[in-house]
Amino acid sequence: DYAETMLEMAGASIPKDMHGRSLVSILKGKTPEDWRKTFYYQYYESGGHGVPAHYGIATKRYKLMHFHEPRINEWEFYDLETDPNEMQSVYDVKAYARVIAGLKTKLKGHREALKIDNDNR
Repeated sequence: DYAETMLEMAGASIPKDMHGRSLVSILKGKTPEDWRKTFYYQYYESGGHGVPAHYGIATKRYKLMHFHEPRINEWEFYDLETDPNEMQSVYDVKAYARVIAGLKTKLKGHREALKIDNDNR
């Protein structure tokens, strides 16, 4: 969204093949009605930041992530309302099974829209 925001602020047109959207209206205090409710992100490599490569999806309340490196291959899930600092994954808590399944579907949709390989992930 940052690139699209900078382009709009500079008065340039935003190419249609860019995934993000400009934040200018939000910065002006006007959130568009159709603004997305989920956010896809990805750390492409393990590095100096101490976080293994992974991708995930976040909503206002939940965060689901998949650490996809073969040595790890693990899911984590956080309820940000009860655990805002992401200290304890509740991925295996049955009460969240339906929420996790829905987020996995949305995560797959984001990855398909971005043309990111979904096999085995």
